Amino acid sequence: MNKCFLSVQTIEDPKESYDWRNKLILTCKALVPAMGKGDPTQITLKAFSDRDMNRMQQIKKDMHLFISAGMLRYDYKAKELSVSGGQVIRVNAEQFPIVNEVTMTGDCGNDIDLADGRQVKFIDSNKGKFVKATQTLVVNVGGKGYDYFQIEAFNEVGASLDLASMLMDRTRKGTPLSVYGYLSTHQWIDKASGVPKSRTVIRITKGRTLTSQSTEKTIKPQTEVASPKEVTLWGGQTTTEPESIPDPQTPEETIDLPVQGPVEPPALPAPVSAGIPVNPWGPGIEDDDRPF
Repeated sequence: MNKCFLSVQTIEDPKESYDWRNKLILTCKALVPAMGKGDPTQITLKAFSDRDMNRMQQIKKDMHLFISAGMLRYDYKAKELSVSGGQVIRVNAEQFPIVNEVTMTGDCGNDIDLADGRQVKFIDSNKGKFVKATQTLVVNVGGKGYDYFQIEAFNEVGASLDLASMLMDRTRKGTPLSVYGYLSTHQWIDKASGVPKSRTVIRITKGRTLTSQSTEKTIKPQTEVASPKEVTLWGGQTTTEPESIPDPQTPEETIDLPVQGPVEPPALPAPVSAGIPVNPWGPGIEDDDRPF
């Protein structure tokens, strides 16, 4: 499974481009509003068929859209998140809420090294003790294609819904895993080079493995300094993360984790693109509070 439900704001008009088969397609960059103290997430809307491209031509810069049941892709080489398929509907940002939901099923790409600060970190704050765990999810995107997504769990130590411990204790390379969460992005300036950088993960709020719990391991606490940045989008609306807890990101120290060798998850059916429907309100007509 690979579906996303997103509120986005376009930042350009659609443009012509070419896919890996050198076939003409249309693309349009957009921003997903920030969650909590994070930053907006940039994605690229893509239309492949003639029908979908004709419909995408109705999209313009600064439009507010809702993507329903789109397919999320990640191009590791280009560091690009994209969405195709599903339905894309124009909405009124003053009345439509900010939606940021991702559901995925795949296989874990790594054995988590508890001594690696990029994979496991403990954070002490005036609100308590928290733990963050990071894993790679390998998702089949049709045929022999796979995308690699960074997933992250962050919660209070000993919480009733302890997703960080679930990743640490119950996932290994090849473990089947289903997760539900949201896109979380943090931007920063590299201290050494002065180059702007960003990192996007799927912060999970629910997760389920298909394996039994393994023997717990002892983990030594580590520390991390948070440096959040607040950004507004979507007509001035703001939203909060599911839990009001300090964000554990230390962008200067986070890098993409390597995947430990090839992973061969069971093949999933190829997705079927539903395309982008014609704007139900028509050009120049005000929204009537019925986005669907």
